[in-house]
Amino acid sequence: MITLWAEKATTELKGVKNVILPIGSTEQHGPHMPVGTDTYLTDWAMSSLVGEDVGEDFYILPTIPYGKSIEHLSFPGTITLGMNTLTMIIEDIASSLSSGGVSRLVIISGHGGNAALIDAITYDIRKKYQMECYGINIGSVYPEKEIPKCAFPFSMHAGFAETSLMKALHGEKFAHLLDKTPKKISEESRGFELLSTLSHTSYGWATEDVSAEGYIGDPSDSNKKDGERIHLAVKEQILSVLRTIVGK
Repeated sequence: MITLWAEKATTELKGVKNVILPIGSTEQHGPHMPVGTDTYLTDWAMSSLVGEDVGEDFYILPTIPYGKSIEHLSFPGTITLGMNTLTMIIEDIASSLSSGGVSRLVIISGHGGNAALIDAITYDIRKKYQMECYGINIGSVYPEKEIPKCAFPFSMHAGFAETSLMKALHGEKFAHLLDKTPKKISEESRGFELLSTLSHTSYGWATEDVSAEGYIGDPSDSNKKDGERIHLAVKEQILSVLRTIVGK
């Protein structure tokens, strides 16, 4: 069963083996979504897992609400952790968990900018703490085959997929922002062209290189119905990964 770590007493956490660490971000998401979007979506994903059976017990830690978001730093509202800071936070958490006997850590990120760092740190945690460590980027498990606009160039940052999810999950709460959803794809630029054409290549872009308005993609067709479909697909993919990890 999947449950929340923070709701347990210390006596209930003795002998815990499997832990999930969610990481969001606090960064601009264009004119139509809140700066907490990635954390809201990460928290939603975690709450949807609670109560599910994946063959072994998993405990979800409180979400870290900040990530590595330096690419958005030119836009108001963005708060970023440095690469070393976020690495140390994750390592300190892993160290604490290891001291308590935890042997498997799954890091789930709602912000794509955290992905490369998480990919790298899984190896360090494995060797340093003799702990299995896995990383899941929520954006990488969007159902692109079933809903083609979940893929770039329609979806990246505050594009079709994220905007649809926010309309499905928090449509009423953020109606005053979502009503401002742009009616066009983010403006074309050399930066956008490079993102579109460079494959298997690292590119240290900043958001303003790609989009003056802060969103990257095409949120114009975003809608609640597709958001609900994306929501279910992401949940099922995460559950499938957890079942694979425990061998079920």
